[in-house]
Formats: sequence, C-alpha cells, structure tokens
Amino acid sequence: YSIHSDNLNSLGYNAVGDGTGTLLVSPLTLGFSGLSALGKIYDGTTSAQVSGTATISGFGSDLVMLNGTPVANFLDKNVAVNKSLSISGYSLSGVDASNYELPSFLNLTASITAKPLSISGLTLLDKVYDGDLSASVNDSVAVKTGIVSGDQVSVLSTGTFADENVGVDKLVSITNQFLGADAGNYIISGQTSGLASISPKTLSITGIKAGDKVYDGDMIASVDLSSVVKEGLIPGDEVTLSSTGLFSDKNVGESKTVAFSNAFAGSDVGNYAITGQSLGAASITRKTLAVSGLKALDKVYDGGLSASVEVSSAVKDGLVAGDEVKIASTGTFSNPMVGQDKAVVMTNDYSGSDVGNYEISSQNTGVASILKKVLSISGIRALDKDYDGGKTVELDSSHSLMNGLIAGDEVSFVSTGEFSDKSAGRAKEVILANDFSGSDLGNYEVKDQTTTHASIRPKVVKIYVEKTFDGKRDLSGGVTIETGVEGETLSYSGALALTASVAGPDGDVSTIDNHVERITLLDAYDGSGGLVSNYALPELNALNAPVEISASTIVVEEAVSAQLVDLSSSGQDAFAKNVEYGISSEATSVSVKASLLQPGSATSGEPSDGANGVAGSQSDLGMKIEMVSRPDAASTGIVAVTIPQGTAVSGTGFSFGLPEEISSLVPSSGEGLRITLESGAPLPSWIEYNAEGGKFVSSSVPDGAFPIKVVMNFDGKKVAIVISESQE
Repeated sequence: YSIHSDNLNSLGYNAVGDGTGTLLVSPLTLGFSGLSALGKIYDGTTSAQVSGTATISGFGSDLVMLNGTPVANFLDKNVAVNKSLSISGYSLSGVDASNYELPSFLNLTASITAKPLSISGLTLLDKVYDGDLSASVNDSVAVKTGIVSGDQVSVLSTGTFADENVGVDKLVSITNQFLGADAGNYIISGQTSGLASISPKTLSITGIKAGDKVYDGDMIASVDLSSVVKEGLIPGDEVTLSSTGLFSDKNVGESKTVAFSNAFAGSDVGNYAITGQSLGAASITRKTLAVSGLKALDKVYDGGLSASVEVSSAVKDGLVAGDEVKIASTGTFSNPMVGQDKAVVMTNDYSGSDVGNYEISSQNTGVASILKKVLSISGIRALDKDYDGGKTVELDSSHSLMNGLIAGDEVSFVSTGEFSDKSAGRAKEVILANDFSGSDLGNYEVKDQTTTHASIRPKVVKIYVEKTFDGKRDLSGGVTIETGVEGETLSYSGALALTASVAGPDGDVSTIDNHVERITLLDAYDGSGGLVSNYALPELNALNAPVEISASTIVVEEAVSAQLVDLSSSGQDAFAKNVEYGISSEATSVSVKASLLQPGSATSGEPSDGANGVAGSQSDLGMKIEMVSRPDAASTGIVAVTIPQGTAVSGTGFSFGLPEEISSLVPSSGEGLRITLESGAPLPSWIEYNAEGGKFVSSSVPDGAFPIKVVMNFDGKKVAIVISESQE
C-alpha cells in the first residue's frame, strides 16, 4: 500500500508524525486440519485418496470461507512406506479472504505397496545338437500380466536341458532375471520351465574313393574308405561308416559317376544328420570283341558300287552274355558293272545299347555278283492327225519313260511306228519299233513298248460355190469340194445357199456374207476312193463355205411390158415374177432408220395399164417405175425401178414415188409400215422412205449399190421393189 498519516488513521492505525511511504502486508497462513491419507497398491500414477472434512482456523472474526474438493498426489509413483502427499483443490472466499492463504504443505503420509506381476509366454528355442545342456530362451515375446502400461520391466532368461541328446519337446528349466526402471514396483512371479527340441547336427562324410575296372557287364564298383573325412563330428563322439558303390550304368566311360551306399553306426550316431558322400568317380575300360562270319550278297545292277551284307551269321567273340551289339555292314564293289564273284570291301557300323563297351576288330572283305536290271520302256505316244490317206504317224517320245534306268546312265532309243490302217478312227492301234544303244545298255534287260494308240481325225474339207443368180437357193451345180488328199474326191447332195440373192443376207453387194447353209457329203462316184467317213464338213459360214452369186441381166425399158406380158401369160404366179427380179418371197422387214438425203423428186407421168395388169410410168429424168404385180393377202407385189446411169453415178442421189396402186395402200403416217432389205436387214444409210410424201429418197449413192431389193410390209401385205441401173 502507499501510505501517509491520513490513510493510516483511516485504517485504524495511530500515526505519529507526518509523511508518506509503502506498507507491505503479507497474507496470514490459516490453520488446516480434518484430513487423513489412504495407502494404495502401485498403479503407475501419483494420485492418492484422502478421507475426512477439511477445516481452517486462525482468521478470528474475519469473514473467510474454505471452498473446493481435495486433490491428493504422492510426490512420485513408486512403491514406498509413509510417502508424503500434496493437497490441492481448495480455495478461500469471503470479504477478508484476500488477507489469508492456505498452508503450502500438510503433514499427510501414506504407503504404495508393490503390484503383483506374472511373467509367462517365454519360448524356448530349438537347437542343433552341440554336446551340452544349454538352451536359448526367447524372452522378447514374454507376456507380462499385471504390468502398468508404459512401465519398463524386462526379463532376462536362461534355460537348461535335462540331457544333451537329440530329442523332441525336451523339458527345459528356466532361470529368470528381471530388469527395468519399474521392476521394483512389482512382486514378480516368473515362468520356470518349457519345452524345446534338440535336432541332429549335420555330419558331412567325404573322402570315399571308387576303383576303376574293365567292362564286365555289371555296375558294381569297389570302394576305398581309408581317406574318409567326418566334417562336423564333435570331438569324443563315436560315429563309424561302411560303404558300397555302384556305377550309374554298366557302360564303358571315363570318370563315371559311382553312387555310394553308406551305413553309419556308433554310440553318438543318433545325434547327427549325416550327409554321406553319395557320389564318386571311376572308369570302366573297353572289353575286346572280335567279329567274323559276314557275307556279301548278290544284287541287281543299280549303277552304284554299294553291296548289301548279310550279318545274321556273324560271330561275336568276347561278347558278354545278354549284351546287345548290332552290326550294320555295307559293301562296296570295285566297279558298278554287271559281273560274277566280284570283290567287295566291307564297312561295318556297330550299334546297340552295349556297343560302346567293346573294342571291336572287324571282318572287312567278301565276294558277290551284280545281275542285269530290268529296263521297261513306256510312255511313247503317237500323235493324232488329220486323215491324209496314209498310215504314217508322228511319235512323241518327250514324255517316254525308261522305268528302271539309273540316273546318269547312257541308254537311248529311236522309235518308228505306223497305224494299222489309213482310215479315220479313234484310238487306233499304232505298231512301234524301237532301236536301243548306249554305253550302259549291257547292264540292262530291256522290256520294250511295242504298241500305242492315236486317232486319225476326219479331214475338214474346203467348199466354195459360184453361180449366176437364178432366184433359187439350190446349189445342184457349181459346188467345189477340196479334200486336201491327193487323188481323192467326194460327191455331195442337198446343197442349199443361205439366200438366193446376189447381195446376200445383208443386201449389200460389196460384202461377201452368203454361204452354203446345208450340204451332205457322199462317197466319191468317180472311183478315186474318197470315203465320206474320212472327211468332215467345216462350220458352214461365209469364210468356210462362201457362195458367190453373180447378178443376171435385167433390162427394164419400153420392152419391159412385153417381157412382163410373157411372164404373166405363162401362168407363173407372183413368186415366179419375184424370182425373175431376184426378189425372195421369204423376205421379211425391220424398222427403217435413214435420213432425207436429197430434196426434190422426179415427177411421175400418168400410169397406164397393160393387158397383164402391169402399170408403168417414166419421169422426165428417164427414171422408169413399173408395177409388175399388185399385192394381196396371198401374193407379194413387185415394183421395178430403173435408174438412168447418169443419175445413179457414185455420190449423186435420186428420189421416186410409188405407183398409185401401191402408194394408196401405204399409210401416210407410216404407222404399221416396215421396210427392210430382202434379207430382213435395215435399209442402207444412203436410202430411206418418206411416208408423208410417199417417196423413196437417196443421196450419195455408193459404187456397186445396184441392183438392190427393198421389201415393204404394211396391213398384212408385202411389196418387193427392185431398183437397178439402166444398161444404156
């Protein structure tokens, strides 16, 4: 406090003098009583328990009160008797409380007694036999029942077997030592025994030796134990050894593996896991074997020097009973040629499971014969041919076979042959004759090919026909048949051309497309000997059987009426008239595709009727249009048109109308109208029909265009129009 005379008086003090200063007033320590401390079993903490009710004293009439609950603690956690306690948890209250304080130390004591701790779970470690009793204990896995978490208590244990010998789950006595900062806080009961095993100690046996021997057919090996080493044997222990040996097999070999069978004994043998020396090495050397009685065999010539050797009678002197030694022997003649009792040098190859166990001395010579080899000839082929009137045949030996011929041998042959007769036929017999030669021929017995087969094909004839137009397809004359065989001819019958027209099927005289459509070949009538069985027709076309029909002369002029009258008065029908003008009554029609080539047309004069019903007219250009006959349902109408030579020269054109008897029947619309050439082919490009004008129009007429035959079909009727040049 800061003090002076005035405030001291107010505080109840009688101040003498005057002045200022500092007054330090310390709190008064109160008396504290009423509590007693309780002892405990060690629990790893400093906490303590007290009993009673705490009271304070020494504060007179001041207003002071004690508040709180006591908290008691030992000064440390460790076990001890009459250990001091500290008390906290109380506080003072009241208007005068600040003038007082609780005592800092109370004279309270109590004891902490040791806690029981049980040690278990110690494991004993198995060991390998070492001749003493000590046992190792694994105390790191000890179970400490009752230990306070975090406390440091460790166990150091040792063990002792009841005896030193190998055994399983042997009793072990355990001695424990307890360590650690907290070990003194416990009453410890330790684990005193356990079980562990002593396993056998490894004992390695070496130094066993096997002895060499000469092959005798068995596997037994001698054994030497004088240098045996027993690595791992504890000094003083007794372990003894006996041993036998077996080779891995009975066969000859250097440093061969020998397997040892070892037997062990002695008072301490049970304490060891013995690794005996199981293997050694020794050699088996070869046994002498003498071979004789081999026989060389005769053979058929094969072009080589090799000879077969018979080994079934071989004598094997020195062979161990039951052993397998096989002999494969080959022989070599001095030369490959056929001969009797020829010298043979033998080469022997030995095999078998036991051959390697012997040192073999062999038979190396003998005698045998080489016999002739059969050589069979085949594959000579005769080639088919066309009939030529002879029996000769061409042979093909390129695929011939000399079956049995040794590769590289020189044997050759030349073949000739002929057919059994000259006539055409299939698979005819051919008789062969072969002549053989070559440096190796003497080594063979030849079996010859004497026959083969081939065909003589009928020879295709050549046909051509020339005739003058007569309106008929019949070719009873003018047919030429070339047989191609000298001195042989053929006859024929029933020959017909495809068309009777000069211009052929396409209506164009500049092309050759007419040909023989049908013909039958016959044996020759002239005694030449030509037989139809030896010949064949070609494919009948314009190339192989052409028919050339020359145009007949048709004069259409003022006299035509008289000619036509003669035709009419002769009683011939429309077909006869058609034939006269080279028009086939069989003509058909196809669509007409053309263009108008020349404007303008000739003007027709008035038609006139003849007594025969033939009408005619003549244009001012000298063109004549003659109607030979009218069409009806049964007959073809015919119109003859003559073009003056001056009008129909190459490159010019013309036009003409039809007689009224025809034009009146043809629809101007062209509907139902079909116009074609006689063959049925379309009109050539230089002429067309204008249905609206009722005219034929042409331009750029080519050379040789005439005569041309056009057929019109309409309303079930047919009209043939013959256009030709004037001969003036």
